[in-house]
Amino acid sequence: MTATISDTCTVLAFYGTSSKAEDGRSFYESATRWFSELGWPPDKLSVKGSGYAGKPISFSRADAKLKENRFLGVHNLFVVSMTPDGVIPVNDYMCAADWASDQSWAFVSVRTSLVKLSHESLLPVARKLIKHLCPEYGIGYVRRHDQGPAMYAIGINQGGDITDGEDYDAELAISRWSDAIAEERVWRQGIIRDVYLWNFLTRPQLDRSVGQISLERWIEKDSRRGVLKPLEKDVILWEVEESNIAEVRQKLWDHDVIYNWRGES
Repeated sequence: MTATISDTCTVLAFYGTSSKAEDGRSFYESATRWFSELGWPPDKLSVKGSGYAGKPISFSRADAKLKENRFLGVHNLFVVSMTPDGVIPVNDYMCAADWASDQSWAFVSVRTSLVKLSHESLLPVARKLIKHLCPEYGIGYVRRHDQGPAMYAIGINQGGDITDGEDYDAELAISRWSDAIAEERVWRQGIIRDVYLWNFLTRPQLDRSVGQISLERWIEKDSRRGVLKPLEKDVILWEVEESNIAEVRQKLWDHDVIYNWRGES
């Protein structure tokens, strides 16, 4: 198969997701069906859980075992559509999806040459995944492939080795997000990771104080702060124009709405 392989990926990442096996199965089936519709059916799958080795193997073989076992005892699914000459599943992919019930997160990462972050191509997918996952928080972004867009979603810094300065702090912030996922669950306090093109908010974040008003009201007071749109399962999509992200980010950082892993105010 020939295709343009862009150097960026489009990502949807969700946190505080359902840990129910049936919801993980629904996410998995939706993602694999979507990849096939994009022309890139999955070819690698790793499964973690009772009776599974946790290593990427042939999709058909692993999928058959999953269905035979009715997804029982599974707590992590990582499915990949490899690039034509791909070797390493976590890196050499056209499409990837991951669900972890023990960490309560899930993401899909797809080459931007296949899917853009747009209402037409991605919003229907986001709606479907939200319906399955019932997330408490989520983000949608585009990131360079050599900067690990999939690993960024779960707080793993990939492709960076800077040891000082502002860029080093930015890399530390990426890795510290893994603490927020595994231990702090900061979104339940209304704290967001950052400001992205797409932000999937629920009531704790919408009610977070920005000065004397809620984040929801703060956004509504100025169109430059973005637009709110109801989706599924009480999830609200907050879209922010790229040109306005820096200003919005600074304001929310000053009001302790954005995750500060150093704990400084």
